[in-house]
Amino acid sequence: MSIEFTFKSSIMKNRQTTILYIMLCCACFFSCQHDNTSELLELAETQIWEKPDSTLRILEQISSPENLKGKEQADYALLLAQAKYHCNIPVLSDSLINITIDYYKEKEDSNRKGTTYLYEEDVLNKLQLKYNTAATLRQNAEIRMKWYLTITIGVVAFIALIPIYFYILKIYRKQKEKELSQHKQKSFRLQTRIDTLQTMVEEKENLYHREKEKTLHEINSLQKEKEKKDTRIKQLETMFRAKDISISSADAEALQTFLRITEQKEYIPAANRENLHHWLNIAHQNFATRLNDKFPSLTGREKDICYLTALGLPLETVALILDVQPRSIERYICRICEKLGFAKKSKESFIDFIIAYAYNRHELSHL
Repeated sequence: MSIEFTFKSSIMKNRQTTILYIMLCCACFFSCQHDNTSELLELAETQIWEKPDSTLRILEQISSPENLKGKEQADYALLLAQAKYHCNIPVLSDSLINITIDYYKEKEDSNRKGTTYLYEEDVLNKLQLKYNTAATLRQNAEIRMKWYLTITIGVVAFIALIPIYFYILKIYRKQKEKELSQHKQKSFRLQTRIDTLQTMVEEKENLYHREKEKTLHEINSLQKEKEKKDTRIKQLETMFRAKDISISSADAEALQTFLRITEQKEYIPAANRENLHHWLNIAHQNFATRLNDKFPSLTGREKDICYLTALGLPLETVALILDVQPRSIERYICRICEKLGFAKKSKESFIDFIIAYAYNRHELSHL
């Protein structure tokens, strides 16, 4: 019984010893860690202005910075904020700076309330400097946050304006396409109207040319008719040159035959040949008698052709009056030229001879 009690007592003592040993080790560890943290903070503070990137690496060596308290926590937060600021690393929150400001502000207030005698003047200046530095960092952080917010809003607004821009551009293009289509339709209508007017102008020009040709043809016809009338007047003047203006019945019948031939294109050889013979003798110094006496072998049809040609009628009209084909007239003229003894048997030679013989010019160069 005593042995068991002794054994249990030894076990209890060993446990207490173990617990005390463990607690002693933890105290040593935390003490070493505390000392190491202070050394790291002091080293980081010496390099914050010249090598802020080294300061960041030193601060990263501090394990469990969230467990820091008091001055170490404030210094760690201030150094970390300063290092990030100098390394251009954005600080999205001012919680670190607020920790430093709150700590040193509290210390400053307590010093001003009567505990200033516990600190010397250089300590107060150091506290004021760290407080000002933390305040400056917070102000810079706020400015940066405002800039970041402004840039973010600008980027978001720009991104939002892109679809609006394309939508407005689409509407603008549709309006321009619609306007272009309207202009094309107006241009097409104007071109159609221009084509219509050009067609009308061409039609009017063609009509004008046709009317002009028709008018010129009428003028030529009237001139020819006037020439015929003038010829008739001359013939009548020749007929009535005598002092005795009385007209015989033979002369009147001859005149009527002449008028029917020239105006109405009517001629009956059997009934009107003698009257035409008589008229040619009156108007052209016995043309018919001279022609028959010189060329007695001419037939009645050949005489008709010579008489009508002497009146100044073209051969086509002679063919119409005699109711024969133009080729028949040409054959008759060829036979007449043979009887007249022409070397050149042509219509031109025949006409020249008849006209010259009618006016008693005796230009028989064709014989």
